[in-house]
Amino acid sequence: MEGRRIKTVKSEWEAAILVCRKCSKRVGGGFGPKGRTPLAKALRRHVGGKKGRKAKTAILETKCLSACP
Repeated sequence: MEGRRIKTVKSEWEAAILVCRKCSKRVGGGFGPKGRTPLAKALRRHVGGKKGRKAKTAILETKCLSACP
């Protein structure tokens, strides 16, 4: 690990929302008008604005954090 640097990048994020991939799949059918949209994608549309690092709110899918009931 010696000699490696962590690369940093700037972002416009004011907030970040973590969405568990496992729980997102558990939701029966999904979201949106047809009920097929994954939770993270539906949240991105709802928040609106730009994508990626230029967005004001980041929607990040994570592995299970064991915080669900």
